[in-house]
Amino acid sequence: MKFIEPLRLIKANDLPFKYWLLFTILAGQSGIILNIIIGVYRDNESIWCILEDSYLNGEFYTYSIALLSSMIGLVFLDLISADSQHFRQIKLNTIIIGALLLGFSAVTYPFMSKGDLEWTQLVIYILSISLAIYFYALLKLEENHKKFEHLYDIDYSKADDDTVDNIKKSAETTNTDKKGNKL
Repeated sequence: MKFIEPLRLIKANDLPFKYWLLFTILAGQSGIILNIIIGVYRDNESIWCILEDSYLNGEFYTYSIALLSSMIGLVFLDLISADSQHFRQIKLNTIIIGALLLGFSAVTYPFMSKGDLEWTQLVIYILSISLAIYFYALLKLEENHKKFEHLYDIDYSKADDDTVDNIKKSAETTNTDKKGNKL
């Protein structure tokens, strides 16, 4: 399961990941967190009522869309940079998955606000955070590219060059054709 391997970088470099998690994931939800604090301490509401209001207002959708958009943009910029020569296929595939999830989020949000498809908000929220963590790991691949050479893209031009070299070598050592005639 090669696609899971970039997640190993999180365990290897856990302090930068913890900072990213704190500032990107946790701080990104500061509106929801502040609603909970204000609702509990000022309005004496239960946390579940506040979360339900946030849910019904689509705040989890909004956060998911913003998180996915920013992470797709970061990985896309990394993908097109001249310094980034490795892992293009895995980055491109993940960008496509992220864009599909982003599109699905954008399409389902209006339906959710009308009372349909409410369950999708939680699913998209969890998938968005999970995919953002994966995007983070992809961004760290370039820094550790030697450890993950087995994830490099297949270099078809090199494979073709190797095939041509093998054909040349076999042609140089071939003295007879299939019927045994001398060449």
